[in-house]
Amino acid sequence: RPHFHGECRKCGVLCDIEIDETQENKLKSTVVATGSFVIEDCEVIFKGLCPECAKKEKNGGENERS
Repeated sequence: RPHFHGECRKCGVLCDIEIDETQENKLKSTVVATGSFVIEDCEVIFKGLCPECAKKEKNGGENERS
């Protein structure tokens, strides 16, 4: 199943972000339409905070990488 990834900048967890095939194809088509790249595979990683670390940060807690 197509999906993107989310990587937490605090704890380093890598999460799957489910998408549908239409979204994946639209992204690939956008890149292909530029004519600047021939796609053989695709991996998208969003970087930010996982839900647990986001909650801790909102509450003023620390959760640094070990």
